[in-house]
Amino acid sequence: MSLSDLLEAEFLNTYIKTGNILMISDGRPGVDNFYTLKDGSLRLELNKESYESCGLNGTPVRDGGRKHIKSRYAVEIDLQSSSMLHGKKGFERVRWAFTNVLLDAVTWLFYDFHDQNEKDGTQSIEAIAPSRKPIAAHHPIVKTCAPKTTLRERVVQPYITIKSAEMAAMLEAKSIELHEWLGLNVLGSPRIQEDDSVDPYLCRYAVPDDGPIIVSGVVTMQWSGLIPASWIRQLLVELIGHYLKHEKRCNNPWFALSSHAFRTEAVNWQDGYTILRAPTGDTVEKAHGTALETVQPDLVKSTKEEYLLWEFSQVSNGRS
Repeated sequence: MSLSDLLEAEFLNTYIKTGNILMISDGRPGVDNFYTLKDGSLRLELNKESYESCGLNGTPVRDGGRKHIKSRYAVEIDLQSSSMLHGKKGFERVRWAFTNVLLDAVTWLFYDFHDQNEKDGTQSIEAIAPSRKPIAAHHPIVKTCAPKTTLRERVVQPYITIKSAEMAAMLEAKSIELHEWLGLNVLGSPRIQEDDSVDPYLCRYAVPDDGPIIVSGVVTMQWSGLIPASWIRQLLVELIGHYLKHEKRCNNPWFALSSHAFRTEAVNWQDGYTILRAPTGDTVEKAHGTALETVQPDLVKSTKEEYLLWEFSQVSNGRS
């Protein structure tokens, strides 16, 4: 599917003018020509040759290379604007660029918000790709984001607690430790199993021991795909509701929700975040990490619940 296909009257009116879709093209930001569409705004990241040939207005963006050489440009086009109509000068200028310069067909990830299930945010195959939909002309491959559920027994857990006296640096260090431990859970690593006996010469990892060590089962659920923020928000609401309903049945209950983003910029992109519901706590505090690379924890408390949030992003002065 090429960029010019986005401007076809049926596709433009159905999905962009009156609808709402999310699209990400294949390609590597900072290397290839790369496109995203969100809330009707089309962003083109182009190399210098393509940018100078297409005749569209844009701004230089960093590509992780030499700072003072402008080799990559970003062009923002609001396709929901009233000026983006067939026959108007601005629209015809964009269409010329798409039909004469940016000709290559690319593979896209596509999500239609209007076809999602109102209850759980999912999309059915029947809703996405019936023959009457404009996207059907491009022969989409429909993927279902079904959860992968794993139960691990006898997992060694760190002592998960948040104290009001902790400063930003301490929260940052704790966030890094917890993020590493959660990652090992997702990977199914034997390093956090109670019966693990790896030679320390081969692996020096140890579960953080700044408190009582707990051994219990851990359930992980994973979804992979182009998932909108609204669906993740609803998942968090469901998790909190399930936690409050069953917290008295468990010893030292907790949960963590992690989201990892598609890379859409060469440098300074937000790689993802984790929200952790701590078992106990009575703090009203907010703290920020100070490292260039990535951990920025926030400690947030409501009347009864306490959460720790941290984000990960690329360092601002180098390549990934």
